[in-house]
Amino acid sequence: MDKCIMLKCCGVKNYTDWLETTWFNKSGGLRFPYSCCNVTFPTCNGTVYQPWQIYTQGCQEELSKVIQFALKMDMWSSLLVYVVEIGLFVMVKQLMRTNRSTRYQVLEKN
Repeated sequence: MDKCIMLKCCGVKNYTDWLETTWFNKSGGLRFPYSCCNVTFPTCNGTVYQPWQIYTQGCQEELSKVIQFALKMDMWSSLLVYVVEIGLFVMVKQLMRTNRSTRYQVLEKN
């Protein structure tokens, strides 16, 4: 398998979505795509006569879960960056306020 996200799904709603596609009809109406094969069955060839070897859950729900997770991670990381920026702003403000009495002078060469 390649290193892409494994959704472990088949079809949009479920595996029967493939029964109504032109791809299924052109393949002779006997096989589902190999991407529908359950990885626990290494001999799976996508045949309609062995439906227990394919994923039955649809990809729409699985993809929705992945996108929701990514959006939650983005939201929380943005909030964390915001809090860190506010903390840094407060620290810089405090540092600038406490060093007002510092006077600069030119150093002379000896």
